[in-house]
Amino acid sequence: MSLGVRTNTRPSLSDRPECSAPHRQGLRRAPVPQKRLNVFLDAIPQHLQASVLEGRRERQGGKLPPPLVLKLVLAMAFRADRGIPAVLRELVEILGEPKSWKGKAPEPSSITAARDRLGWEPVRALFRAHAEEADEVEQHVWRGLRVAALDGVAFRTPDSPENEAAFGRPGGTKPAGFPVMRGLLLVDVFSHQVRAATFGPYKGTGSGELSLARDHMLDQIPTQTLLVMDRGFCAYKWLESLSKRKIPFVVRLKTGKNTVKPKTRQVLVRGKDTLVVFPVPNSL
Repeated sequence: MSLGVRTNTRPSLSDRPECSAPHRQGLRRAPVPQKRLNVFLDAIPQHLQASVLEGRRERQGGKLPPPLVLKLVLAMAFRADRGIPAVLRELVEILGEPKSWKGKAPEPSSITAARDRLGWEPVRALFRAHAEEADEVEQHVWRGLRVAALDGVAFRTPDSPENEAAFGRPGGTKPAGFPVMRGLLLVDVFSHQVRAATFGPYKGTGSGELSLARDHMLDQIPTQTLLVMDRGFCAYKWLESLSKRKIPFVVRLKTGKNTVKPKTRQVLVRGKDTLVVFPVPNSL
């Protein structure tokens, strides 16, 4: 197995002041102009939105038909800095106010009920359909390979007994205020398109990023993909499973006295990259 590791000490993008991520510094995100929300919605093809809603019946005289609610869910993700009623108002300023409103916006409780009626299935179907279509269009390659990064992320969920039982809360004696769901994303390095995603609990057996990758992500990684990972994925069985599927990878090495020592090292670019070859344990 061949593992690549960076050896230079230049600061990463997240270390540079002009590129630092606001959420890591505890800052509020800057308001997003309405024009950018419009561009975001236009980037998701209308035919895909319509296809995932096929067969859904609209309520007679309802103020929140499924197509509008689906767009609202998308806009909520883009405008996370605003409340849901405010996002809905902004959305209808772009799309035009439905005639059924008769000059009066829906109550917040009606918005919640409409989201419950929509459910999560159309949203997941839209993500998968859009990822598949974008994957066919995007042709950014490196030496014939698509380059994708695999990394984890955590999402806060509504504070409910169901979510706490399903996902758990961070913390020990003083647990966090909200249950947290762990996600694992496969992201195209060039276009930043999310090509695949899987989600699971934040705490408990099998809740780590490596477990999500092994149990739920492996079959979603195309073979003609160069996979880039951090040291949390530097595990023999996981890397062996990638090798068996002929998926090339680059992963940061773990450090410490208990780590397996490399068999050979080869400097690829002086002061920057080193190719490291490890012996495979007999237990595998």
